[in-house]
Amino acid sequence: MSNDGKFVDRFPDIRTAGRRNHLPDETAAGCFTFPTTLAEAAEILSRNFPKEKDSAETKSIIVSPHSHYRNYNTQVREILEANVKKGFEAVRAELRETAYKSYWRDEVGKIPDQVPNLPIGMDPENTIFGHKPLARTSAAELLNPKKCRAQIEFEDKIGTEFYRISHNHSQPGEPKRRFGPLVPSTGDVTAKRKRPISDDS
Repeated sequence: MSNDGKFVDRFPDIRTAGRRNHLPDETAAGCFTFPTTLAEAAEILSRNFPKEKDSAETKSIIVSPHSHYRNYNTQVREILEANVKKGFEAVRAELRETAYKSYWRDEVGKIPDQVPNLPIGMDPENTIFGHKPLARTSAAELLNPKKCRAQIEFEDKIGTEFYRISHNHSQPGEPKRRFGPLVPSTGDVTAKRKRPISDDS
């Protein structure tokens, strides 16, 4: 053939499709027919299809009662797929109960787990966790806060005893001096204040 010697067979164990040399008395149907014995066919079928298990192997596994793996396969499905009622099923079950049973068992008009991943009765739209971060604070509020100076300095010094104050630490509205030593200033160090500085304002 014209391609002989031009390609490297990287998987010689895998039988290639077709043959390089044909026999004079060979037909097209014979090229797709490969003679095989019953022993070879049985071996191929035994590898591809699982064997039937004996009745002794299908019996339940006996585990020691003192083992912590006892009943390890009996409640896994109940844990992974809990039987939780849907919204319509919960309403229908609530309507089937009488007023006496609903009064003592369930809260009337409430469906369990109304909002997923939140406690029962919590409003996900109006409930706010934590406080507003400093990154969302506007520049006008930082430069001209609606608090007195003493209150600002008191809130800024809360927690500073737990870490070492570096050159990056500055008061709100104080310009940062990035180069050179810090020069003590007797005047006001805050920038662009619209209100007069006083402790009682």
